[in-house]
Amino acid sequence: MKIKRCALIFLFAFTLLFSGVSAVHAEAPAFNLTYDKTSDSFFVRGEAEAGSRVLLLVYSPMYEGAFIEDLYYMDAKNDVNGAYEFCVKMKDECPLGTYTFRVSVNGVEVGSAEDEYVWPNNSDSNIRRFLFDQKMTPGGSISAVAVLKGNMEKEPVILIALYEDNMLKEVKTGSVVRSENGETELRATLSNLPESVSGCTVKAFLLKDLGSIEPMIRGLCTKGN
Repeated sequence: MKIKRCALIFLFAFTLLFSGVSAVHAEAPAFNLTYDKTSDSFFVRGEAEAGSRVLLLVYSPMYEGAFIEDLYYMDAKNDVNGAYEFCVKMKDECPLGTYTFRVSVNGVEVGSAEDEYVWPNNSDSNIRRFLFDQKMTPGGSISAVAVLKGNMEKEPVILIALYEDNMLKEVKTGSVVRSENGETELRATLSNLPESVSGCTVKAFLLKDLGSIEPMIRGLCTKGN
């Protein structure tokens, strides 16, 4: 009862805030990739011959066990005049993880870069991953998964909640499912989702400990179609 009461207090009190990034580029692309903390946006800047068509594709982190990345953002600029710029706004439901940016000029890919979106404002550097294991499916299940490195003085609490038409319907707390090789994995699961997930929202939160409503990182959010 104490766990559920704390979970309900947190869910009504907490607002999804705090965004940021720590960029790690796999290789030098033929464009410049930067992050603006104030606007919570990535900027892709480069140059192409006048009259070129430039296409940007941004792929979000893969769900656990997925084989194909989800396309997060796509935009094209026709007849560029030398320099070009794309602004990629990060949304509240963006999960933590590696985003891939690919740029093509006149149908030819000129480079790619990977950035780790980790929301450094009020987030814990020990968090390796925090994401959903899959999309919502009618009658199915969905889990929030967190992987942390190092030893925790107090065991973190992972929560997952289901909303229907913005009304809280169910909240579950998770537990540690794996602790080995210096990593701890926590998982919270909602089973038996509604037969129609249209209008449904699932949110997940990672708290420092049971007695706190202080988040370790910004919450996750996914909506049903």
